[in-house]
Amino acid sequence: MAASQLAPVLSSKPLLLSSWVCPYVQRVRITLNHKKVDFSVAEVSLSSKPDWFLKLSPLGKVPVVTWKTGQAVNTVYESLITNEYLEDAYAQPAMMPRAPLERAHARLVINRFDTKFIPAFYKVLRSSSQEEAHDASKGLLEEVEFLQKSSDPQGPFMLGAELSIVDAAIIPFLSRSFLLQHYRGFDLNSHLDARLVSYLDAALKHEAVRDSMYLVDGATDYRAELVVAYKGYGNEPVDYFQ
Repeated sequence: MAASQLAPVLSSKPLLLSSWVCPYVQRVRITLNHKKVDFSVAEVSLSSKPDWFLKLSPLGKVPVVTWKTGQAVNTVYESLITNEYLEDAYAQPAMMPRAPLERAHARLVINRFDTKFIPAFYKVLRSSSQEEAHDASKGLLEEVEFLQKSSDPQGPFMLGAELSIVDAAIIPFLSRSFLLQHYRGFDLNSHLDARLVSYLDAALKHEAVRDSMYLVDGATDYRAELVVAYKGYGNEPVDYFQ
């Protein structure tokens, strides 16, 4: 599936405006997959955004889910908001707890991950000195500790036995931790406790997660392609943790 400059034909079937490399898109794909939504995909070149895409994506970003109701064009964007929408629109299987307090806990974990873990992840990846990399890694490890304390002790997923939108928010980033080791020599996985190791393993084996990791233009090695795609963040590999 190559990126197209041609505008897609919209219908009542949800269309995901996507970019294979984007972890925010992967969040939405996991949810769509798990809920077994019948959707189609339009791959978008973010380096050369077509006009039709900018009309559907107010922020010029992916993911966007769009469809038509009669002649009206509907769009939902921003990954976390989109996943909340999908939870409301496609009730089964549920990916949020029913109890209000548990739902609040889920949202707090997602918010902390979005505002703390992700910035720390990219600070390590973009670091340009040993001191900067080590300082950034301390913040990232604090967030790993928070995840460990927040996870259901029985698992296998973050909130318990079933995949949730918390997992959809976390896994696309936690599973990219190998990029930190490749570009900056920081082995995040070695700092995960047994619970998070088993969590990551269970999540990556889940069908909805596996099917969210796709490639375009005939590529076959997902991890290798991500390494190439993330060179703009990490530049040349430098081991700041040897």
